[in-house]
Amino acid sequence: MRGLVKRFGGLPAVDHLDLDVEAGEILAVIGPNGAGKSTLLHLLAGLIAPGSVERMALDGAELTGRSPHRIRRMGVATVRQDPQPFGSLDVVDNVLIAAMFAGTTRRTERDARRLAGEQLERVDLPSTAGWPVDRLTLHERRRLELARALASRPRLLLLDEVMAGSSTVELDTLVTTVQRIRDELDVTVIWVEHVMRAVTQLADRVLVMDAGRQLAQGRPGLVMRDASVVAAYLGPGTARRAAG
Repeated sequence: MRGLVKRFGGLPAVDHLDLDVEAGEILAVIGPNGAGKSTLLHLLAGLIAPGSVERMALDGAELTGRSPHRIRRMGVATVRQDPQPFGSLDVVDNVLIAAMFAGTTRRTERDARRLAGEQLERVDLPSTAGWPVDRLTLHERRRLELARALASRPRLLLLDEVMAGSSTVELDTLVTTVQRIRDELDVTVIWVEHVMRAVTQLADRVLVMDAGRQLAQGRPGLVMRDASVVAAYLGPGTARRAAG
């Protein structure tokens, strides 16, 4: 992306941001509340339109001006902090819908059901396939959202604070799952997160945003020791724990 701008009521949420993400990379986006992190994901997914942009493209294909479902079919899938599954369907049918209709390939129900089962296996939810979704915990619903996203066979996966509020065990499970997804499916990940322990374990590179702009960018260990990042976001104690 080049020159990406989005304002709300005159205030910049994303302010002339330039960014390149390599194929197969896990890029973590961190920063204080109101820095523009989630807005960046919404712009990439087509959920909101930019105020202005020079270019925003995936593998050379322009994303600007396309509807969310078109962008989804181009290979961009989003997993949000607040899962919103189809409450009237069981777990496997939630994933089946995505397998049949959300990706670039049209599948028969038989093929889509097989793919849905594979994705539930990948996110460690196979035993819940026949459950109604209201039986799932919040952590399990987030993994269901991840399975739904994967069922569309994305090239770019957008994760918006999917680890917030997780226990230590849940956090370790999600870190392992996202790493496996990247390695097995060759998916690129842009990931908004506040849990610094997970960021340092998982991210190849970190983008720090503040007031819509890039404050710092680089490998996690280096970024966590950047004086401007410590002052604006982490604080000395968090920075030492994250860098160590």
